[in-house]
Amino acid sequence: TRARRGHDAHAELRLGIGQAVAGGKRAFELSTAVACPSCGGAGTLDDDHVCPACAGLGSVRRRQTVEVTLPRAIQDGMKLRLRGLGDPDDDGGPAGDLYLTLVLESDDSYRRRGQDIEADLPLAPWEALEGGPVELHTLDGTATLNVPPNTVSGARLRMRGLGLEQDGRRGDFYAVVRLALPEPLSERQKQLIQDMKGGTVRGGARKA
Repeated sequence: TRARRGHDAHAELRLGIGQAVAGGKRAFELSTAVACPSCGGAGTLDDDHVCPACAGLGSVRRRQTVEVTLPRAIQDGMKLRLRGLGDPDDDGGPAGDLYLTLVLESDDSYRRRGQDIEADLPLAPWEALEGGPVELHTLDGTATLNVPPNTVSGARLRMRGLGLEQDGRRGDFYAVVRLALPEPLSERQKQLIQDMKGGTVRGGARKA
């Protein structure tokens, strides 16, 4: 007869959105159930007394490092199946499987806003002035965003349908423009910036 399997286990795995975007293999420390080493999973000792190490359960929790391959186009709430990492069987059969529910969270590069994702988009002043296509890393891989000419710092550029999915609907991806200077600047670039002196930027907390 076929050996009975242990019960499947369920756990949450919280990921920064940046980790999800990068994909590939990641190592995580998880709490999993293993057969009690004191009683061999029986729950009792040789004298039929309850095993004190596992309180008669036959299994104990252990922290172990697990390598997980993150799929492409990962989504919040997606489930990953890890074979043989569930609860052990009471009669010595194979362990069940572990189902990980992925929960995507904000990190240093990507901010979660409900179903929407927001990330900074550094642009050189001339890129913001001229506009044009730039490539971004999203949950769906590399995507091209067309920056409109004369874009100002702080502008939120929307990419429809590239956010998180919930109830069959995808949120959006917002690229927030941040003007930045490339490093290092050449002497000519420094001179060009000096030549721009004379205008005054107004607004916000700046005194007119």
